[in-house]
Amino acid sequence: PKVICTRATKTCSGVSDPSRLWLRLVNTLPEAKLPTYYQRWLQSLIIKPAKAYSPPEPCPPLELRPRKLSVTQLETLLSDPYQIYARYVLRLVPIEIGLNSKSLRWYGTIAHQLLEHITTNTDVTNDEISALVIETLEQEPIPGELKAEWHPRLLELLLWWQSFWQTYKPQAPFVASEVRGRWNIEEFDFVLEGIADHLCFSQDGTLIITDFKTGTLPSNQEIMAGFASQMPLLGLIAANGGFGADWHKYTELEMRYIKLATRDRSKVLTLAQTSELLDSTYAGLKRCINYYNQPKSIYPSNPFGTKKYPNAYCHLARLAEWM
Repeated sequence: PKVICTRATKTCSGVSDPSRLWLRLVNTLPEAKLPTYYQRWLQSLIIKPAKAYSPPEPCPPLELRPRKLSVTQLETLLSDPYQIYARYVLRLVPIEIGLNSKSLRWYGTIAHQLLEHITTNTDVTNDEISALVIETLEQEPIPGELKAEWHPRLLELLLWWQSFWQTYKPQAPFVASEVRGRWNIEEFDFVLEGIADHLCFSQDGTLIITDFKTGTLPSNQEIMAGFASQMPLLGLIAANGGFGADWHKYTELEMRYIKLATRDRSKVLTLAQTSELLDSTYAGLKRCINYYNQPKSIYPSNPFGTKKYPNAYCHLARLAEWM
């Protein structure tokens, strides 16, 4: 019998990635042996019964557990602790294979770079913004089809941001992008780090922390419940002087997410009940650190049973086999 293996080179959203199985077959097996290999593989699946697996419950020694995490990593620890165990205890670094695994990160990085330039050069014209987008894309090792797809999207979101930014008129020179923060929590012997996409003071002395998102924004309900704690954790860093003395002299604190999209789809989400939110976030942070300071505490996989998109360690945790 003849076996023909095919795959789609394009999807509705762009270029598709070959699977790891496909790449391994192409690189290791001659074309003539593919049918025989598939027959043996199929036969082994039929003969061997499926084994039932339980969720992994790793319990590493305290000295191997991380004592420093970023706000995004801590958010992951709260929602899916197994990912932190695999990355920072086992030190397994995810493998990026193909274009799609890198494209979202590429797009977000380029968007942040362009936003930083527009924020510090508010008098640029529309033509200069368009030229800046083209120049930036040309400097990146990105396939031509992605450049063609991203150019109009990046241009439109930058034009929207320029118009939005001019309405706030922050106090110069207290405007900065990609500000690194660090809070050494001596009470728990733990360090919390984070990068604020954008910091500025409003005219009344309010410190505004902005986080740009190219994907879906969290809801206020998710934030208040602790499932999306990145921004409140940045607020705690700011409240404890973690961004430096210049950013600690504020009268009020405002935290907001901005979804970067086309003009009619860009959104601004300002977090409500700031003081209550910071108090509840600190209480949750304290409970989390105290829990993982216990020698018998485990790092479960997907403890809340959410059906979100797969992460890099789903296969390691055998997620599909026990959920």
